[in-house]
Formats: sequence, structure tokens, C-alpha cells
Amino acid sequence: MGFLDDLMQAAHQAVEQGNLKVAADGFAQVIYLDPTNAEAWYQAGLVLYQTGHTDQSLASIEHAITLDTRAEYLVNLGQIYRGEREFGRAEELLEIALDCDNENPEAWFQLGCVQREQGRLSEALASLEEVTRFAFPRDVTFAEIGKVYEANGQIPQAISAYEHALTINPSSTTSLERLSSLSIAGEYNLNPTQLSNIGHLSTTFADFPTHAERSAKLVLAEEISFAAAGF
Repeated sequence: MGFLDDLMQAAHQAVEQGNLKVAADGFAQVIYLDPTNAEAWYQAGLVLYQTGHTDQSLASIEHAITLDTRAEYLVNLGQIYRGEREFGRAEELLEIALDCDNENPEAWFQLGCVQREQGRLSEALASLEEVTRFAFPRDVTFAEIGKVYEANGQIPQAISAYEHALTINPSSTTSLERLSSLSIAGEYNLNPTQLSNIGHLSTTFADFPTHAERSAKLVLAEEISFAAAGF
């Protein structure tokens, strides 16, 4: 491998080890030495997003897709925009990703989520059904289908989707939470296993650090010098 490959590999290893400052410095060095390296811009954007610097993250990944319209970049950028509730840009990127690869299950999944969150339920269901054609069954897909049915008032279909998600993953968080909510509303009877799993989830959630606690442990990404790379 060449020097740039070594830098990229070291930066990836730093990400895996949770050392985001070292990772960001590594990707920044690659960008400085090779400003046309789309992967470095993309990975730098992911690190910035993990450190809570969303605007810089979006700018970095947007630049990556000017260099390489890889479906992976488009889908993950679309997901970030979805998280920021910028649905128009998210949908645009996901549709471009599907133009590149019409059988990309994650692009169909994220598109279905965007459509559901905008209340476009029939479109969301159609997109999510595409996921089931191109990917192994995932609990999150059927949980999302359940949310579409529930939002449309189709409770039996929603319950069926949530239960199917639980056959794939008995600890499916969304499905357990939604069935618990439907149980409280008198629409569903939880079985003992589901009750046990819900109790375990509530205990586990209590052990999670708060967002502030997590953020306090992260190194500020502004320390990373992208200026020299034209950032």
C-alpha cells in the first residue's frame, strides 16, 4: 500500500477504536494531500456527524458526492438529512441513489421512512415493500411497515407487522414499544415473553448515558484543520 492508503487504514482503525480525534486528523491529512479523495471527504463527514457537527458533516459529504456519486454516500447523506428533517433534500438524494442502484434495500428503506414521516403513507408502504424484495428480512423493516399501517389506522395489519418483526428479532425495540402502546390502548394483549422483553428494555435504557454525557466525551471537531484542504 501507498502512504495515503496507510493513512486511510489508520484513520479507519481509529474510528473502530472510538478515537475520533485521531480518525479525523487522519482523514484531514488525506484530504490535504489528495483533495479529490471522495472516500476521505465522506469518512471525515461521518466523523463530524458523530461529534455533533452536523453542518460541517453535511458539507463534507456533499463535497464527496461531487467527486463520486456512490450509492453508499448518497444513502447515508440522505439519512442524515432525514434526521435533520430536511425531507426534500433527503428524498432527492435517495432517489439519485436508486437511479444508481434500483435494488439498494437501504435506499428504499430510508425513502420509505422519509415518506412516512411526511404522511405519504401509501408511497411509504410501497417503498418499504421494495426492501423486502431485495434484502434478507430485517426487524426494522417490518417495524417501519407496522408504523405505516398504524398511522393509517390499520391496527390489525400494524400488529401483524410488529409481530413479524419480533419473529426476526424478539428484542425489536420499536415493535415492543408500539405493541406496548397498543396494549395500553386496549388494542393488543402482550404475551409473557413480550412483557419480559419490554421490562428488559426499560432497564437497559436507564443505563444508557445521556446525550450530554456522550457529547462531553467527544473531542471538538473544530480542532481538525480542514482549512488547508479547502474545507
